[in-house]
Amino acid sequence: MVLMPMSVAEPRTPAPLPKAITVRLDADYPGWRFQPTSGASASVGRREAPDRSASVLQADFDGNGLKDYAVVIEYQGSDADGHSDRFCRVLVFLRTGTRFRSIPLTKAIPMAPTERLHILPVAKGTRVYDLDGNHDVICERDAIDVGYDGRGPCATFVYRKGKFVSIWTCD
Repeated sequence: MVLMPMSVAEPRTPAPLPKAITVRLDADYPGWRFQPTSGASASVGRREAPDRSASVLQADFDGNGLKDYAVVIEYQGSDADGHSDRFCRVLVFLRTGTRFRSIPLTKAIPMAPTERLHILPVAKGTRVYDLDGNHDVICERDAIDVGYDGRGPCATFVYRKGKFVSIWTCD
């Protein structure tokens, strides 16, 4: 995929990010911007979350006691056939001392201008239902819900044994 700068300039900072993260985003996704949120209320699957859909989440996703970040960004790029498209992606930046480790939570997803990816915080101890395994799961750490415009599919991502595990939580 070839990355191309976004043509429309918008404010990029809905919440402050450490400089190390913005430098990494600038290097990996030239012309990136935060995906605009779609309003005061968003839902991921069946869970409504007034005023909680965000472009940036701050939590301790890996359980090391340090503040980590999850972001939804959009950028222009080219697909496998060379067609220009708008892509969205969720990335997590885990703090390890004074540095951050970048982890792509989703692949690059082509999206229409009216479509939105939503991320919502899931607090440690929250019970979610795993549709694939057909059982309840307790999030042992802060987690991230990712969904599309309030419709499925959506997943809850929990950090376990050194990686994020995806739990299918709605369709």
